[in-house]
Amino acid sequence: MTDVYLCGHGHWRTVGLNEPFTMLPKGTKLSVYTPVGRYLDPGCAYATITGDTSAGGIVFTPDQTFEEFRSCPNATLLPLNPGKDKVYIDVFTMAANKGKQICQVNTATRLSALLEQYKGAHLHWMACRPRLGDKSVSEGGFNDDYLPDFGLMGGIPEQLSDK
Repeated sequence: MTDVYLCGHGHWRTVGLNEPFTMLPKGTKLSVYTPVGRYLDPGCAYATITGDTSAGGIVFTPDQTFEEFRSCPNATLLPLNPGKDKVYIDVFTMAANKGKQICQVNTATRLSALLEQYKGAHLHWMACRPRLGDKSVSEGGFNDDYLPDFGLMGGIPEQLSDK
């Protein structure tokens, strides 16, 4: 089974959208590394994808794994912003350079579409999973479960640090 890493920003909006849940297709598996409502640090994402902990990142084990024909939150994967997300972009580029299959999107993409596109693969959700109510956090809404100041911090690969 091919491993595909779904990388970018993510959230699960439950109000105002159709299909808040989706079902995994036959032969498809999805692993998520943080619970709904939690954030994923780029150093931890890098360590989890590559197994490289030399920069102090933590390798996460899946918080949940969904098998074929199981229902899961129909989260949205969002594109990275080259002006603001250089660390994330560099981390995912470095992982791709180590032979990992990285999927990034150019527009907001529901998990259901990605499951269809990568049917038969083992998908790894390498993005945050805040659960948003009727407003995003930038619109004065709130994350229903958890909103840390800095997310789940690990380390940033040394090549990306300002040292």
